[in-house]
Amino acid sequence: MSKPQPSKTRPVDVVIAHANDALRLAGRSIAPHGTARRRLLDNVLGSPSAVAQRNGAATGLRVLIASPPKTGNTWLRCLLQHAYGLTVPHDRLPSIRDPRALERLAAQGTFGPGTVFHQHVRYSAALCETVERLDGRIVTILRDPYDLFVSLYFFRQEFDPKNPDRNLLRGKAIDDPMVLAYLRHRFGKTLEMAREWVASGRSLTIRYEDLHRDPIQALTDLTNQIGPLPAEAIAQAVDACRADRMRRQKTTMLKHVRSATVGDWQNHLEPEHLAIFREQHAEAIQALGYEVR
Repeated sequence: MSKPQPSKTRPVDVVIAHANDALRLAGRSIAPHGTARRRLLDNVLGSPSAVAQRNGAATGLRVLIASPPKTGNTWLRCLLQHAYGLTVPHDRLPSIRDPRALERLAAQGTFGPGTVFHQHVRYSAALCETVERLDGRIVTILRDPYDLFVSLYFFRQEFDPKNPDRNLLRGKAIDDPMVLAYLRHRFGKTLEMAREWVASGRSLTIRYEDLHRDPIQALTDLTNQIGPLPAEAIAQAVDACRADRMRRQKTTMLKHVRSATVGDWQNHLEPEHLAIFREQHAEAIQALGYEVR
């Protein structure tokens, strides 16, 4: 049986997509979410939900992205949002470490049908059971631990959290003794979060590197496990979630989408960092399927 050929993108479609992007950005100020004016704008331009319905996607899907920070959570959320036409909750969500919090979000409609959001939450059987009762899906995105550390370091330079324990990297050179101490003694918790989800077998996994190398194929492989989509829906989602477009969505995206590259660790890590990775994190790196350098 011959494989179906992906739909070709016409030059006029590219122009229209760019124009629609600009109109959506402008529309946020004149047509707030939930207003009649916004609904009219979505009908004209094609909201993610409308696009998904045209592509035959099921809008009752619930997706929880459970991964460590700086692994590509925001990118993956954007891709699934646009591919399936899901809604992203706008409010800052409470921690779901206690599965009852997730049940409350579902009851409130915040994690209702047609929703996707991400949290940096560790694996627990109770959380998985709650998501399964809600007929939801859990997805974990993995990233090369070396790149993950570099991305986390630069994110902390831009982001000033209230929790001082998370602020140990801010304002320090990447080879500062305190940064090296963080890598040696604290970074392992980040890797352990990913490792737990992989070991559980209860989360669908996707690698940042695969998304970067071939986003169409990587997203297709993932959505085939969630709910197959036509090639057009995959292509539209990938185009809508390019790094340059995500950075334009709002100013805070500049903090979340920095280099959007693979192998950036080679530009920043010194032999001292690599030695710590070998001494402290080799087992976790290998368990996640990455190379120890």
